[in-house]
Amino acid sequence: KYPDVLTSILQGSMALMIYFNLPLAILPCKSQVWNFFSADVSLAEAPWAMQVALTLFFSLSSIAVPTLIGDEAFGNLILTVASTTGVWMNLLLPAVILIYSRAPSDGRERHVWLMKVAWIVLLGVLCLIDGIIQMLEPQSSTRDPKLAQECSQVYQRHHGAVEVLA
Repeated sequence: KYPDVLTSILQGSMALMIYFNLPLAILPCKSQVWNFFSADVSLAEAPWAMQVALTLFFSLSSIAVPTLIGDEAFGNLILTVASTTGVWMNLLLPAVILIYSRAPSDGRERHVWLMKVAWIVLLGVLCLIDGIIQMLEPQSSTRDPKLAQECSQVYQRHHGAVEVLA
């Protein structure tokens, strides 16, 4: 039955991985906060105590969030942030870069270029809208338990498991 020991080990490993990569994720946050209060001095030249205080503030607050809001709400938060970031990084940002870059001056080539950019923007917006709709509708109405059981049985048969989940 889940969660078992291996699931706990996997969750702990992922938590450690996120914790050790946290300084890379909080560096832009630290930089923005530091620049808000001190535009004259860069973050690299900031006092050591201030750098440690900013790191502790962002590290401890991000570690405390799952405890404060609960596992289910934290999972939804991570899903929302990761999905939005994925759509932004893979669809909308490249489209913005293409729009920002110089468009070809030739009429036919420019038309094709604009159609490609418009297509990328359309896909990005549709993905965002679809994600918002999926997050707003109740989870119980979108899941079919019979389908989940059937998929589980097919998986178990394919991998030669002795026990099939009921």
